[in-house]
Amino acid sequence: MTAQAKNDREIAEGNSAKHGPGGTALAPTETSDEPWPVSVGAIDQPPIDPARYQLIGEFARGGLGRIMKVRDLRIGRIVAIKEMLRTGEVPHARFVREATITARLEHPAIVPVHDIGRWRSGEPFYSMKLISGRSLQDLISDAPDLDGRLALLPNVIAVADAIAYAHSQGIIHRDLKPANVLVGAFGETVVIDWGLAKDLRAAGDGLEVELEDETGARGASDGGRSLTVAGAVLGTPCYMAPEQAGGQSVDERADVYALGAMLYEVLAGKPPYHGGVTPVAVLAGPPPPVETRQPMIPPDLAAIVRKAMAREPGDRYPSAREMALDLRRFQTGRLVSAHIYSSGMLIRRWLRRYRAPVTVAAVALAILAAVGAVSVDRVVTERDVTRRRYAQLVLAQARSILERDATQALAWLRAYPEDGADRAEMRALAIEAEGRGVARHVQDGVTTFTADGLGWVGAPDGEYLELHDAASGMLLRRWPHRGRVERLVAVPGGHTVAVVDDSDTAVMLLDLETGQSRRLPSHPNPISVLAVSPGGRWIASGSTDGRVRLAPTDGGDGRELRGHEHEILVLAFSADSRWLLSMDLERTVARLWPVDGGDARSLVTPRDVVDGDVSRDGALVAFGHNDGTVSLWSSATGTQVKTLVRANVMAATKVVFSPDGRWIASGGDDRRVTVTRLDTGAQRRLSGHRSAIANLAFSPDSALIASGTNSGEVRLWQVDGDEERMLGRHPGRISYLAFSPDGRRLATGMDTKSERGDTRIWDVATLHQRGLRCQRTTSFEVAFSPDGRRMAASSDDKSVSLWDVGTGECQPLDGHEGPVLSFAFAPDGQRLASTSVNGTVRLWDLGPCGASITGCRPAPRMLGGHLGRVGMVAFSPDGRWLASAGEDKTVRLWDTTSGQSRVLEGHARAAYIVAFSPDGRQLASAGDEHEIRLWNVSSGVGVPLRGHVDSIASVRFSSDGRSLWTTSADYTMREWQLATGTSRIIGRRSGQPRALAPRGRWIATGDVAGRVALVDPATLAERTLGHQTAAVLDLVFSPDGRRLASAGADHMVRLWDVEHGTLEAVLQNEFDRPSIVFSPDGRSIAVAGNSPVVRIWPAPPSAAVPEDLRDLATWMARLSTASPDARARAP
Repeated sequence: MTAQAKNDREIAEGNSAKHGPGGTALAPTETSDEPWPVSVGAIDQPPIDPARYQLIGEFARGGLGRIMKVRDLRIGRIVAIKEMLRTGEVPHARFVREATITARLEHPAIVPVHDIGRWRSGEPFYSMKLISGRSLQDLISDAPDLDGRLALLPNVIAVADAIAYAHSQGIIHRDLKPANVLVGAFGETVVIDWGLAKDLRAAGDGLEVELEDETGARGASDGGRSLTVAGAVLGTPCYMAPEQAGGQSVDERADVYALGAMLYEVLAGKPPYHGGVTPVAVLAGPPPPVETRQPMIPPDLAAIVRKAMAREPGDRYPSAREMALDLRRFQTGRLVSAHIYSSGMLIRRWLRRYRAPVTVAAVALAILAAVGAVSVDRVVTERDVTRRRYAQLVLAQARSILERDATQALAWLRAYPEDGADRAEMRALAIEAEGRGVARHVQDGVTTFTADGLGWVGAPDGEYLELHDAASGMLLRRWPHRGRVERLVAVPGGHTVAVVDDSDTAVMLLDLETGQSRRLPSHPNPISVLAVSPGGRWIASGSTDGRVRLAPTDGGDGRELRGHEHEILVLAFSADSRWLLSMDLERTVARLWPVDGGDARSLVTPRDVVDGDVSRDGALVAFGHNDGTVSLWSSATGTQVKTLVRANVMAATKVVFSPDGRWIASGGDDRRVTVTRLDTGAQRRLSGHRSAIANLAFSPDSALIASGTNSGEVRLWQVDGDEERMLGRHPGRISYLAFSPDGRRLATGMDTKSERGDTRIWDVATLHQRGLRCQRTTSFEVAFSPDGRRMAASSDDKSVSLWDVGTGECQPLDGHEGPVLSFAFAPDGQRLASTSVNGTVRLWDLGPCGASITGCRPAPRMLGGHLGRVGMVAFSPDGRWLASAGEDKTVRLWDTTSGQSRVLEGHARAAYIVAFSPDGRQLASAGDEHEIRLWNVSSGVGVPLRGHVDSIASVRFSSDGRSLWTTSADYTMREWQLATGTSRIIGRRSGQPRALAPRGRWIATGDVAGRVALVDPATLAERTLGHQTAAVLDLVFSPDGRRLASAGADHMVRLWDVEHGTLEAVLQNEFDRPSIVFSPDGRSIAVAGNSPVVRIWPAPPSAAVPEDLRDLATWMARLSTASPDARARAP
């Protein structure tokens, strides 16, 4: 990698930041006292004053130059400036040529140059756009297999398009390689490092000024930085055409060779030559054929690589354009020119195109077909293979981005051909995407909902503002607009939107009905934040110099609010529009301005403020602090009146009042949302996110709150209830959240400077997921009562959490002296038994609670006798007996009426497992030893069952009571015939989860690779259901045995149809150690796992997702209108 490429990439990977007037002017580079040369490639322009640019910081530095991140004060735009570090005629000439050539190339896949100039001292520089992305080289390295790399084919095509454009302008790159290609978050592709580019149309003077590779690869003896003439070796050897390696004159076909080498690396996962190759090795012979490196490569693509990398330039594509066309032919299932097709294949292609005339001439063609039957069959085969590969490519692309961006994965699946063969996988991927959450619409750039909520206005590019229908996404109208829109806010109660460009110092108001626009009085410096009052009468804008302007929307100059000295970060109106809160970069002083006039009230906080908001009536101001607290201040007195202690465990990064003034919500680095009721101080802590909270927003009716995180997750929560929903995720930090005025939709935006695909519109439908919480306990195991009306979970705070499933109300059952180890409901659901570490069993009588547990505090009966931990309890089927197994090597049978117990002795080590037979006559127990004990409940006589060679993990009776199923740490599962005491091994697995279906029809198994399989216990035949994307952690069958739920380390619960072997649903969760259970009627699924919340989902109806491809396409279209092309806007 050249130093320049490294510098350019470091620029691209940065995020622009906001800086106030405290920045310094850009200073000249202080590297040498030598005068700057002007004899070669001089910039013949007046010098530029460095004070025009405000320095933000150095971005990157290399051997040739450095990149500075600056603000162009003339137009208020943040840009990157590249400067020279080294003196001398050659580096100067190369620098100027790179700048001028790149500036000439105006293409979406080439970094745009804004300006070229020289400082007063003569040093050259040029400014360019800031972009974001990863190198194609890194993406190739990260791809796990050929499918993952094939998903990069669209990026290679984009590179070929960019180079084709350069070739049309007479420019060749001469240093193409994966390291010089950047790929953005949405697939946008940019070619960088044009330092070796050459203008083929420029008149030469006999001297070609070049600079050798900084690594020394270009053959110089003086460190690779000397001035060379024609005949020098230029480029990176691994991707270098033979004529380029030999120092000969090159043209467009050298770039074609490099494109072929890039495609070679994408397909094979390795470059054509090894990393230390020299030009001599390139001249010695060709690299190994790409198909020998990766036998599964489609032959069509291998043919394209062969043609592009032909040793003789005349055998290659004449330019990148022809290669790009061939790649597109492959991508769309057509025959490629590089592949050798027989004459019969060409005839068959003609026949397919002109089907009607061929039908008329059936007799003649029958003769032709008879003569060339073999050729025609080969055409059909080749064509079908090509179409299959295109379908495979679509699936590979969807798979590759599924985890990062389910919306884009679904968009790719919508491009799947109707005659595709992999229908089952296509349907499964669609279910995976839907389970992760997909946005209804994707809009490039910033957006805002219209005042009536029926549409949205977006700014997808620097040319237009667009109005879309909110339901369908259809484009309704557009207005020309020059400039990249940075902020866009609808004015309530009308048809106007406020617009601020990234290069502007004034707010523009656009009337959506007439298309007329007008500008409000401008700031001296760029606008940093914008707010519109809820009533739509006022617009507030804050600038980078600390000024706030308040202007009426119906005309007039408004007024300037002075007092801040740093860049304004926060502007917030009270819900009644009477007050305006402002905060600047200093974060210790906030000001509350009366909107109708008057002096501001200063609120000086004793510690750093991260965020702030003002209440509906303006009476209270809330601040979130770095220590996790939220402070409330009186606007009347300017003093603090209350602190919400430990609102968040870590920094409270976002604070917001509800529109009705009843609630305040805060979110922070602890990944929780805390909702506090202002009149009572009661708090709810909402957990479920896996990264820090970045933004919060209440719905207009204050019933819902939306949260977004640094990792792009978006959730909806019921403010005063337990319903919630994981909407989905962006591939970047959520910086923008806004409900539509009617509350039916939510818009979310990423914290990115990307111009495309960074805003999404979500339908706010039923919150189908419930999150049950009980005090601040952490729940582990979970179970439904037999009637499904209640649910219990063991916790770490010495209690059992008991919920009413219907209302979500919780009653903690306190009293244990340590963590609860196990619990069980009695068959009638009227009692619950729980165990702990202190040798006691508690029996809770739930009968007096009746239909509701609200206010019910059942008194437990303490059953003492064990010494040490009590591992498990189980009720007999008639509820008469309660069995417990203990660390003291005993099993106890308790009479649930009298509380008397019998001690069953015989274990040599601790016993932790007990299970009754279906008729209640037998009891099985096991633990740390290798034996299972089978007890006669009536007599108390026990017999050992020997066969395992390690401790026992689980015990279960068959539904008829004739068999016993056990698993062990010896990795085996055994079936015991109780009549004879004999057993057989029916499975060997490395300690992974297993589940037994009702009536013993199937055994489900899962492994560390994520594979979920079913084993027929009669034949031991095994079939794979599917895969988690990480290790399987838990398995459970539905009560009727028709469905299987699997939970994995990938934080997903998958629901499988056992009979048909298909995936039915994917349920996203945050649990690291999940425990799954079905409700007794099979209609709900509950999951817990080392978290303060237990989640419940309704089990989707069978076949809720269509299997027919056309019906499935319709189903996906109803979910999302997103296009697989990140540059395509909503329809």
